[in-house]
Amino acid sequence: VLSGTPTGSAGPYAFSLTATDVVAQTSAPVPVTLQVFSHGFTATGSMAATRVLHTMTLLRTAKVLVVGGVADDLTQSNALSSAELFDPATGLFTATGNLIAARTNHTATLLPSGRVLVAGGQSTNGVGAMTTTEIYDPVAGTFVAGTSMVAARQGASATLLPDGKVLVAGGFDDNDAAQASAELYDPATGAFTATGSMTIARGTHVATLLKDGTVLITGGYQTTAEIYEPATGTFKATGGTGATAQGQTATLLPSGKVLVAGGLSLNGNALANTQVYDPATGIFTASGSLQVARIYHVAALLDDGTVLLAGGTNNAANLSSAEIFDPASGALAAAADMTVQRRLATITVLPNGQPLVTGGDNNTGELATAETYH
Repeated sequence: VLSGTPTGSAGPYAFSLTATDVVAQTSAPVPVTLQVFSHGFTATGSMAATRVLHTMTLLRTAKVLVVGGVADDLTQSNALSSAELFDPATGLFTATGNLIAARTNHTATLLPSGRVLVAGGQSTNGVGAMTTTEIYDPVAGTFVAGTSMVAARQGASATLLPDGKVLVAGGFDDNDAAQASAELYDPATGAFTATGSMTIARGTHVATLLKDGTVLITGGYQTTAEIYEPATGTFKATGGTGATAQGQTATLLPSGKVLVAGGLSLNGNALANTQVYDPATGIFTASGSLQVARIYHVAALLDDGTVLLAGGTNNAANLSSAEIFDPASGALAAAADMTVQRRLATITVLPNGQPLVTGGDNNTGELATAETYH
């Protein structure tokens, strides 16, 4: 039985824990302190560097690896080689080993071994895409060189497949042109090999692993969508996403369907659209409208099966607002705002179910701050 009187309206609240309805009480009441949160965002420790276009990867240790990015996303002239770890137990970031090569707009994928594959990206603006890769060892806290990719890529997607291989698809090449090629990384050999090409060239698109082991590809300055089939190593067209071409999010729902939310149209308009992709039919169906049009926002599946959508921009202003998508009704409801406006931030869900949001930029510049959603 928890008994006691809250000490104030904002917590923490003091209660005493006592046993009741038992044959014998074997110990004295044990005092406990509960930290009570309302639904919303809470600031946590800040990163050592301001970061945009960085990656976050949840490790087997429950810590989060933050890698690279840029301190200024307008010039992209100062890609970062630094990396740091977020510890949910303390709410703090600490430095870990540096990348061998500074990079931004790269990919980072947790491998079955618990190590992290960091691939491609861009070192400085105008230099072009990178073929190099690195492997992060969480035990040693260091990066070691990996084998090079078949093609130079920045703004590619990387998806861990059920067989442990990693599908790296699309992205921009040395000439900043979108490409359709794709390749597979095999952790057993450490080698990349070419696989089938996408049906159309894409860069900064979104890849979503479906429950049947195939991969849904959306966006990349295209309103079409396609499916990668690992069994055949080929891509095939599937239903299109209507007006949504870029800057959207794609979230796998518990049902196996995929929520695609917001983004840009081909003519550059911010969209309030949401659509749900059904793998059984290969069709996107329009769902409820966002409370506000969003581009370059973040999205995360919550423990109750709903989806948190937060931040971004609507082409007129950067946003701190957030909302919740309910798959049961298709409706969206306003949620508490983030602590600051964020565009091009990064999100990952911690083992306790709380999404962690880091970096991005807003009207005052690039951000080192981070926050969690309760």
